Amino acid sequence: MTAGFDSLADQVEIDISAIGQPEDIGRLLTDANAARSSASGRVWFLFDGAGMDAPCLAVGVRGEVGALEWIADQRLVPAHGRNAEWASYYTADVHDNAMPPHSELPLAEVIATAAEFVRTCRRPDTIEWQPEAE
Repeated sequence: MTAGFDSLADQVEIDISAIGQPEDIGRLLTDANAARSSASGRVWFLFDGAGMDAPCLAVGVRGEVGALEWIADQRLVPAHGRNAEWASYYTADVHDNAMPPHSELPLAEVIATAAEFVRTCRRPDTIEWQPEAE
């Protein structure tokens, strides 16, 4: 792990080049999930080092599930996401960032997808994506 980056606790937007190894994101997300103090989820915006205007992967954790949203020229969610309604997620600075329908998957899939993004700096292809509903 890159020196000085060992917690997601106070982070909202994260340059993934600051995360050492792809598997480190799994530990960070697991630790943040365990530290949650409410039933709501926590969400972060992962960028590939090209700046905040670059495509990003929104990643959330909420107990046994997590959420994913690819944000680029269009917004995408997992094709087999579990939630039919918007799900309650908040950033570290307590801004409501509800995740869209079909964004939630089992936590292990969310962690694996985030690790792929850290490794490749491209939209993950370990899951199938679909356009977010309007």
